[in-house]
Amino acid sequence: SDEGVGLTSSEDAIKELFENKTLNGESAELVDYSIYDWINRSKEIAKKRGFELEIDVSDLNISMRDSFHILFSFNFTINLKDKNNVFCFEKNEIKNVSVSVENIEDPLYLLRTNGKITNKVEKSTGDFTRLISGGNGGNGWGSGMSIITNNPSGVTGRSEKVLVIENADIPIVNDFAGVVARENTTIITVPYIIVPELNLTNNSMVVVDGDNKKVWDINVLYQSREESLYTSGDGPSFLDRLENKLTNSYPGKGMQSLVNKGELEENGMEVNDRSNVDYIYFNTNSPNIYKVKGMGESFRIDENNLDSYGVNNDLKYV
Repeated sequence: SDEGVGLTSSEDAIKELFENKTLNGESAELVDYSIYDWINRSKEIAKKRGFELEIDVSDLNISMRDSFHILFSFNFTINLKDKNNVFCFEKNEIKNVSVSVENIEDPLYLLRTNGKITNKVEKSTGDFTRLISGGNGGNGWGSGMSIITNNPSGVTGRSEKVLVIENADIPIVNDFAGVVARENTTIITVPYIIVPELNLTNNSMVVVDGDNKKVWDINVLYQSREESLYTSGDGPSFLDRLENKLTNSYPGKGMQSLVNKGELEENGMEVNDRSNVDYIYFNTNSPNIYKVKGMGESFRIDENNLDSYGVNNDLKYV
């Protein structure tokens, strides 16, 4: 089979780990202590100091607190007294403990690729796409890493970069994937925009859309695909992912990442013409999909996730 088998109930499995250090009745090496080991250790410490300690943990419930945290909720009763019954302390409360899933391997990738691909949960930060500037331009669209310089002849790999320059005044500017300039005194044949201000950052993935007269920064979207980073969304929650599910049982607390199709190919896996959004990609039913300017030939995004990833009508194409 090309696919692993998920847990029957992730909530029950975590509860079993928490209480017994076992998974499906088998000893689980990844857990050193159960809750009862901790209780017994606490009792021993209290006894050495002349106290009797009773701790009871009941009604353990496992759920998602938000997209990136599992919530452990339980009833906690403590009774502490000294041997002479001079001192007595009792407490009963409901405890809520939140555990982050960041930097933990996403089980969905392991299960859906039969262990060939591992992916740690890391959040993407910032806007996926950002309109930097408008201006006058033409020659279609181009994309690449931005390079801010007034010495374009010193730049290597020009065809994969977007030149950001004060004055596009020499023909070598046409060696670049695109040009953003404040003025031009030479004929530009590649996609270009003439803007009032050069408010771009160096080494950021940008789209120069000459026909729509806009410059976009798509660096966060690009990095999110390169590194398969996560965002909150309609994808399966972490607990659902443990069960190999592609649907979310915790509305508003799901997560999703962008699959790096290049990594699949490198690991000898067939690459499908589907949305890169993980729970859509690993599903056989693909909704309408679009290409995205600057994201490469194999990148696709489904219509339901266009807004989630900041892909508007200017950036998508068929």
